[in-house]
Amino acid sequence: MQSLQEFATEYRSFDSEITERYDSLGLPEVEREAQGLKKRLEDPAFWQDTNRRGELTEIQTRLASLEKKLESWMSLKKDSRDLLEYLEIALLEKADSMIPELQSKYTNIQKRFEALDLESLLNGEDDFRNAFLNIHPGAGGTESHDWADMLFRAYLRWCEKHGYSQEILD
Repeated sequence: MQSLQEFATEYRSFDSEITERYDSLGLPEVEREAQGLKKRLEDPAFWQDTNRRGELTEIQTRLASLEKKLESWMSLKKDSRDLLEYLEIALLEKADSMIPELQSKYTNIQKRFEALDLESLLNGEDDFRNAFLNIHPGAGGTESHDWADMLFRAYLRWCEKHGYSQEILD
């Protein structure tokens, strides 16, 4: 088991990694874009122009995506700062008994960071749009059909687990 001082050094390094990644993602620009989209939706002229109604769903989807991204990162940074404060208190009080609780919170924050880091790779212009997935068994008889069916179920479960809606077209 590592000492409280070793844990503090490790966690401070991890916290700085979170901050670096947060800055490298350009989240202030994301926030400005979200505010711009909100202004467009609040503009009465936007709602009066019937030709722009087609843009409505696209704007709302993009806004929801940006807000989710911001909310997740802000929550992660807040939780990381809170853990840093707990850690500083533990160091001041020389409370080695807090190490298991601190490590548990650290593990949780690490998992969230890894998930957000992976999600941050999907920051392209069209990454928030819908996708079509086609699965064809091809040649191979019964085995290829079984494999395509297993793959189909795996993708459905993945979508359910990650909160994506799905619709089977054929």
